[in-house]
Amino acid sequence: MEITNLSIQLKNRKRKNWNTLRGWLFISPVVLGILFFTIFPMLFSFVFSFSDYSVLEPISKWGFFNYINAFAKDLSVTVKSLGVTLGYTVISVPIMIVLGFFLALLLNNRMVKGLGIYRTLLYSTSLLPAIVSNMLWLDLTDQRRGTFSYILQKIGINYPFFMSNSTALPSFFIMNLFSIGGGIVLWMVQFSSLDKSLYESAALDGAGFWKKTFAITIPLCTPMIYYQLLVNSIATIQTFSSVMLLLKPNINSDALNFFVVRIYGVAFNEYSLGYACALSWILFVIIGIISLVMIKTSKWVFYGEES
Repeated sequence: MEITNLSIQLKNRKRKNWNTLRGWLFISPVVLGILFFTIFPMLFSFVFSFSDYSVLEPISKWGFFNYINAFAKDLSVTVKSLGVTLGYTVISVPIMIVLGFFLALLLNNRMVKGLGIYRTLLYSTSLLPAIVSNMLWLDLTDQRRGTFSYILQKIGINYPFFMSNSTALPSFFIMNLFSIGGGIVLWMVQFSSLDKSLYESAALDGAGFWKKTFAITIPLCTPMIYYQLLVNSIATIQTFSSVMLLLKPNINSDALNFFVVRIYGVAFNEYSLGYACALSWILFVIIGIISLVMIKTSKWVFYGEES
């Protein structure tokens, strides 16, 4: 009897080990991808951030000089770049969230005819690849042959779009408004999960549309507000590709000098990879602090009665 129980235990252990091994085999591509393309590069960049690592010359010294230079010798450039990045984030993220919320609220109203068409049109703009969208905007805003520039000039308005420091950042914000479709979809999913009985009870008490919106919809949507606030803030702080596609020799780049764009310039224009690694870790710390503050101040988020 004991031999039989022992054999059963051995078989169960072998089966469990095989299931564990099979599980690791299935997830190994993801694990290896994270190791080789995320964790290892992060560790190497952290080490090289303390060096004068360059493509052209071997490493000759180690220390904290890259971090010191960022806030000493290059303080004005660092502050200006961080100012552009954080200022744009503070302005654009709340506006995008609020605009997406009210557009989704409008599209959720079944009294409006042709909702499917409007939903498709609003979401289709976010399906365009960044390179295609930016090339279209460069053509539309070109001072000599751009459609938008031509229309504005016909009504007596000379708006230089990306050609001037004063208009480059607002133009970039307007361009990014057309990528709001993804956020609208998230809001539509959130609205579909709300308890309809609350709206029925409010209607019986005589509550109108705006009363329901501010007393029911917004409080119940605070998890989505918090999620979009956190995720969009992190993504906006790391703005890069959409800006790089706009930067050409005839485009004014001072107003679009986002911090990640500066990191790219330091690495691949100045070939100071060690300094670029240090700037990357400075940005990592800033994002970590902002995320921690948001997490610590998230008591206003309503997760239900259990919370």
